[in-house]
Amino acid sequence: MSGVTSHLTLHPNVLGGCFGECASPDAGQPHSYGTLLVLLEYVLFVLISLSGGFSPPKNISICGYLELLPDWIAFFYFHVAACGVDSTIWHVVMTVKKEPHILLAAIQMVSGVACAGALLGFSVFPRCLWERHQSCVLLWVYATSFAMFLMFLRDSRKEKYSAIPLICWSLGAFFCNLFYYESTFRFYAAEGMTILAYITWCSSLQHLHGRKFKMTYVFLVNGLEAALIMKFYRYNQHHVCKESGNW
Repeated sequence: MSGVTSHLTLHPNVLGGCFGECASPDAGQPHSYGTLLVLLEYVLFVLISLSGGFSPPKNISICGYLELLPDWIAFFYFHVAACGVDSTIWHVVMTVKKEPHILLAAIQMVSGVACAGALLGFSVFPRCLWERHQSCVLLWVYATSFAMFLMFLRDSRKEKYSAIPLICWSLGAFFCNLFYYESTFRFYAAEGMTILAYITWCSSLQHLHGRKFKMTYVFLVNGLEAALIMKFYRYNQHHVCKESGNW
């Protein structure tokens, strides 16, 4: 009986560590469902792009699909990216405010800015601008891996911490490397795992610092940011790239 009780007490922390502002709000505070909206949008992006009758790109990847999909579908991805950039920068600000150790604050600030900047970079530079796009992708992977591991070292003993985002991110990054030279849906799925891991990591950051990531904010503020990101992406695709959709 005690073993069952112990198992049950772990569940809220595990769920809260990934979707804290949705699943386990602070006492007396209402739920906020911004992260659930972001997850739903990413799932819709995947389902519609894969089953909507669109021809797959020669390079089967999220970035490959983006150059071919109409704006109304691509917007789902750009909205997810905008939310990720917003959440990461928000955490950078909170780190500078709350971290008592100046060196740790500086390291977390630099790694967080690198994560957000790289995510923004490969979301405005399409795959047809290969060197810029891929440099941002690699920076995002390295910076996020470092930031998640640093968070594990810094916060793993805190009640609200969960290692699930780090575990999922590590698996996704591993399979991305394993299937990198394939143009298959195995690589597409591995990419998806890293994106889902990043979403849950952002949610865990918000949970740690008590942010309420509300749907109205996601709709209005992040929606405007997503529209601007998509505008820059399409400009680069149609006016800077020499050729789009063929690699």
